[in-house]
Amino acid sequence: MNKTLLAVLLALASPSLVAAESGNGRISGKAGAAWATGDFIDGALLNPSLAANFKATDNFALNINAGAFATDPNDLINKVDDLSDLLDRYDHYRHYGDQPPYETLLDPADAEAIIGLLRDVDGGTVYLEGGASVAIAIPNNTLAITAFGRACVSASATPNVSQDDLELLGNSVNSPFLSDQLDSSALAVGALITEYGVALAKRIDWTEQGDLLVGVTPKMVEVETFYYHESVNDFDADDLKDNHKDYSRSSDFFGLDAGATYIQGSLNYAFVVNNLIGKTVDTVVTGEQLAIKPHAVSAVGYDIGWFNAEAALDVTANKSFALTDSVQLLRAGIELGANQWAQLRLGYKTDLKGNLEDSYSVGFGLSPFNVINLDIALSTGSKNTYGGALQLGMRF
Repeated sequence: MNKTLLAVLLALASPSLVAAESGNGRISGKAGAAWATGDFIDGALLNPSLAANFKATDNFALNINAGAFATDPNDLINKVDDLSDLLDRYDHYRHYGDQPPYETLLDPADAEAIIGLLRDVDGGTVYLEGGASVAIAIPNNTLAITAFGRACVSASATPNVSQDDLELLGNSVNSPFLSDQLDSSALAVGALITEYGVALAKRIDWTEQGDLLVGVTPKMVEVETFYYHESVNDFDADDLKDNHKDYSRSSDFFGLDAGATYIQGSLNYAFVVNNLIGKTVDTVVTGEQLAIKPHAVSAVGYDIGWFNAEAALDVTANKSFALTDSVQLLRAGIELGANQWAQLRLGYKTDLKGNLEDSYSVGFGLSPFNVINLDIALSTGSKNTYGGALQLGMRF
């Protein structure tokens, strides 16, 4: 066990770190609650109709985002680090000078500690999602355009402890012991979804009281699934990172998002369906498939310029290749100082299915003259749940 599970997850995420929500420095500060109140570049990545949500003074915008979110409810990373340190004392690769590997007697205290850690990590899971994106927006009254490229990764790692190992350790006290005698294993799985698309939107004078924004996002989608299962002694993140094609499989297809936003004074109502065209792709695991299903979100927001607030709900639950259970998110967020030189954002996100920990977020933004902007978001939750995102952008 020469690498920690954290290193494994970072190796999975290394091709590109992203999700439209967790990987956006502005949106993440509101816990992703920007489906109804987002602007013509950030909001358009969630809801294509928001590409038409611009002011008369807006002509162009460009931004770059990156972020990551992780939850480790079983404190798996620290426990695996401790376990790795103990097993390294009995690593069969250890040599004494030019002599062959020598046998090391298993210390009673070490045996007890290893058994305890194996029991602690058995069945635990660490989960990570992350994202990065580049977006360019050209608002206009004829047809607003926001082009983007983004990738999102979700990955999980789970150790599987063999009961035979616990008996072996108990019977090996004060006897020769080599760490490669253990049968316990670790599993890392994940999916990387890369999208290239263009949000096309139009504002329509719907009624005297309000406007209707409609939009679609045609996009090309590539899905790459990962599956890496090895014994604790052969589990090597460098192998996974350097030879990831040996443990992955890719598929690409055409996708479509659609959204509508109704703006009535200071109130915004939105309904979005992402991945309108469902698709089932083969994964790297023989006989298993990953279903890319339509994902519907409804949202309501309040926006008076310097202040906005929103609540957004997943109408449909989602299931990823990295999680065995589905999630259905409810997000709520507020922003103070919108359209000013400095902004403060607060947010809350919860999974109605109870399979992800609740998280709270805070975001800070600086946008002098509303031309250059730097936005940072941080999130935290119970049971070792943390996240962060950054945006650099310009607009005029």
